[in-house]
Amino acid sequence: MPTLDQMVEEVTGQLRAYGGDQESKTYLAAGIDASATTFTVAHPDRVASGLVEIDEELVDVSVVEATNAQVAIFPWAAGKGEAGDQ
Repeated sequence: MPTLDQMVEEVTGQLRAYGGDQESKTYLAAGIDASATTFTVAHPDRVASGLVEIDEELVDVSVVEATNAQVAIFPWAAGKGEAGDQ
C-alpha cells in the first residue's frame, strides 16, 4: 500500500502534467548575498513576476528587466525567503 507522501507526489505529478505546468529554468549569472534586492540571470525570458526558487529558497519577483537580465525582488523580502526561511 502506498504511503501518503507517495500518493501526494503521484497526484501532484499528474496535475502538473495535465495543466501543462512546465518549469522555466535559468541560472544566476553572478553571485548574490542575503541582502540583495536584484540579481542577474542568464535567461531573463524564462523568469516572470511571482515566486521564484533559488536553491531551496523562494523569493517574490517584482520586475524582470529583459534588456539587462536584471531581476528585482520586493524589498521587504530581502534577506529572507518568501516562506519565512532564512
